[in-house]
Amino acid sequence: MLFHVFLREDVDVAIYEVGVGGELDSTNVVEQPAVTGITSLGIDHVAALGDTIDRIAWHKAEISKQGCLAFTVKQVPEAMEVLNQRAAEKHVELTTVEIGSLLQNVDIKPAEDFQRKNASLAVKLSFTILERLGALPEQFVQGLKGVV
Repeated sequence: MLFHVFLREDVDVAIYEVGVGGELDSTNVVEQPAVTGITSLGIDHVAALGDTIDRIAWHKAEISKQGCLAFTVKQVPEAMEVLNQRAAEKHVELTTVEIGSLLQNVDIKPAEDFQRKNASLAVKLSFTILERLGALPEQFVQGLKGVV
């Protein structure tokens, strides 16, 4: 249903979040996204993804597709190892995004490292798409300030 709306409305770019996880997620119908990102992983959706961080990372890594730019934030070592292994299997270059220096003066809530990591990833993903479109709006900072 969601993807029919994109087509009907002639959407140039759609940002969507997977629900449970990449391997089992319905968003896998998008075979060639422009860019993908994996935020800070935690122990969630254990019934579907498994009860360890490495099992969860394995599922989440399915969002990465060959020929598609892929980014993540620094994960715990067990998760990072799995993400890198899956990227190699899929012939995907996975880039780790560091906390952006431009975010130092942005009042992000909660003001925690995981939120700054995820905000940095969101900026990188958006920046990647905006570079392809040739537009770099100032609204990044204003949008991030409004995130709660």
